Amino acid sequence: QTYFATNLVDVTAWKSMADDQSAPYLNPGQPLMVIESKADQVVLPNTTALYIQQACKVGSNISMFWLDNVAHQNIPKQSSSQAINWMVARFNGTPVTSSCGQQLPIAPYVIPSTQ
Repeated sequence: QTYFATNLVDVTAWKSMADDQSAPYLNPGQPLMVIESKADQVVLPNTTALYIQQACKVGSNISMFWLDNVAHQNIPKQSSSQAINWMVARFNGTPVTSSCGQQLPIAPYVIPSTQ
């Protein structure tokens, strides 16, 4: 926040780059599993919470799994069983129960006003 003198959302090139790097919102027929750690310091959990909140608002079918005290690089190791079981269930035709009705365990990032 102190490094940049300008809100980067107001800089067209930065906004375009951020949009290109953002995950798309999927339709309900494309289930999505999101695994995040509340202790992740690389992909900040409040930005993941914001994505989930916004995706749920537009009808995405999300299964969210939140881990406690797991560093970013250890998330795959800690969640591989959940991920494999979730994917096997999809290949077996088991319907997804969306997590969108559940409360997020962490507050979503608040996008600063550009005004």
